[in-house]
Amino acid sequence: MPRRQKSRKFVGYSRVSTRYQANENLSLVGQQDAISSYATSAGQGLHGINEDIQSASGDPLKRPGLRDALNTAEMLKCPILVTSVDRLSRNVAIHKILVSRGIGVWVVGEGRITRRELKKRLLVAQNWVLARSSQAITDHARRTAAARKKSVPDLPDARRRG
Repeated sequence: MPRRQKSRKFVGYSRVSTRYQANENLSLVGQQDAISSYATSAGQGLHGINEDIQSASGDPLKRPGLRDALNTAEMLKCPILVTSVDRLSRNVAIHKILVSRGIGVWVVGEGRITRRELKKRLLVAQNWVLARSSQAITDHARRTAAARKKSVPDLPDARRRG
């Protein structure tokens, strides 16, 4: 008698960084539709979809939706399904959390992501955030320096000649 294949269920997770994104085409609803469609087309079920409207670069456990998704996935021993790795996090610290809890990650349209691939993608996302932050600091410093130059009054010609 053939063994019956165990049905896999997912815990869905969607995230946007800002309320603006939540209302635009990067919406939570769009991500959730993609997650539901993928799970259905793969013949799998969902234990719900958790969501956050919050940046992905900070401490992952400070996001209530992600915290709930992690707890559910660990308790039910099922993977988390996201539309892309950067929706999960842009902080490599989540990798250690997932590994220590034995939680796998699946991406819509790709399937299961190996631990090595997940870590690689998280590092790329984290480096992107750091580079973007560094560029923002440099741009701010340039604007500040330019503003200071404009605000320094010109000295009269006689004082300049010394």
